[in-house]
Amino acid sequence: MRTDGERAYVGMCCSNFFIKRHRAFRDAGLPAVLMDISGSNCYELQQEDQAYAGRFAAQATLNEKLLEQVMPSFRRSVRRRNESARADARLSSWPLPWPCR
Repeated sequence: MRTDGERAYVGMCCSNFFIKRHRAFRDAGLPAVLMDISGSNCYELQQEDQAYAGRFAAQATLNEKLLEQVMPSFRRSVRRRNESARADARLSSWPLPWPCR
């Protein structure tokens, strides 16, 4: 996602998937909000292979009220981070008033 220019993301997954793949989320290097889904999941039903093949058919739910509360805060946080990064880039491009060796 980062190579595609994404600056942050909101994702949803079951806790089992997060536990199994937590290093990938951490190593993505992007700010993220990950929300837990409830309901049957492929790990509990031992249908992981079907899920990875796109054939898992159980239904999961997401706490919509929580998502509505999280999104405005997430957007503000990403905006502040982007503004800070632009300011850092402007400062790093300024010529120094003295020689540095």
